[in-house]
Amino acid sequence: MWSGGEQTEIVNLVEVLQEVYCHLRQKKDLPVGLKNEMDIHLEIFNKRTSFFGLGWGDSRYTDMLLDGKKQYGNYADLNRSDFWTEWYLPKLRGEF
Repeated sequence: MWSGGEQTEIVNLVEVLQEVYCHLRQKKDLPVGLKNEMDIHLEIFNKRTSFFGLGWGDSRYTDMLLDGKKQYGNYADLNRSDFWTEWYLPKLRGEF
């Protein structure tokens, strides 16, 4: 989508998933072992599929692999995240 592609439902869903994943990474009570497992599986999935792009060039994908203070964006409050509030919540409430 960001490279001139169409903004489809799946593109919006992927953006929501990235925001939620980044939000989880900012949780202080997320166990280190779980963070490591999440990262391992995310990196393996992306290496096999390039689903999130080619890697560390995309700030959202990079944020998915970093702890909260090292992330580019602030995902602490999902109610301030663009795709969460503008696409997911209206869908959840049946407004689409």
